[in-house]
Amino acid sequence: MVNTSELRHRKLGKKNLPPHVKTQVKKEKPSKSCFPLMLFAVITSVAAIMVIGYLISPIKAEVFKDVQHVPLTGVFSVNEKLSKGVRITGLPGPESVVEGSGGKLYTGLADGRIVCIHPSSDGEIGAGKVENITTGSIQGAAMSSDALGHGRPLGLRVIANTLYVMDSIYGLYTVDLITKSTNLLIAPDAVTPVMKFPNDLTFSADGQTVYFTVVSSLDGITDVAHTIFRGDCTSRVFKYDLSTRKLTLVLENLCTANG
Repeated sequence: MVNTSELRHRKLGKKNLPPHVKTQVKKEKPSKSCFPLMLFAVITSVAAIMVIGYLISPIKAEVFKDVQHVPLTGVFSVNEKLSKGVRITGLPGPESVVEGSGGKLYTGLADGRIVCIHPSSDGEIGAGKVENITTGSIQGAAMSSDALGHGRPLGLRVIANTLYVMDSIYGLYTVDLITKSTNLLIAPDAVTPVMKFPNDLTFSADGQTVYFTVVSSLDGITDVAHTIFRGDCTSRVFKYDLSTRKLTLVLENLCTANG
């Protein structure tokens, strides 16, 4: 039941309210002077967080200059060739994938292993058993970082029965595909500054020289976000002569040369 006096007060409006009711209304109404103070406090807090974050951040951003757009044409044109195929589960973070003899596929995983994916019994590539080629660790080898506790194979190439691996932790090594034995060719500390993030490799036309990239001299693969946000321009390209075992710097001061 609605009180008749309450209805009367509503009709009269706030100006005609009794004194004790006016006092209650004034108490409940928020003060306008609070809003500028609250806004100032919020802005000051955000600014303080930004300044502290800037001071303690491990990232020192670089300025990109002379950036050129490279059109994707020819063999690099956008296509849908990988939209169809055989889905393989249980392989964490496959990176580079290369094909060896007999339709065998090789790829490196996030847990450090390199695996071989055999063709099926009727010859379908990628549809057969998965075989471990390496365990993910090279005993006694120098490392760019021990944060992962194992290697991280990235770039792969197959030459005859030898798999060449560019590992972001161990550097450049080979795997004999017959015996499964490994042979370290270039450790991360083979140059100065050290290779924090070895990445990918390719071969010269005669197969005697390996060219490879190092993404950063500052951050390893576990700190890849720092490399990206900083705009890191400490990437390098090296070449390694397989016959003379001579390592030569080809290019430096590149910006995040991934691939």
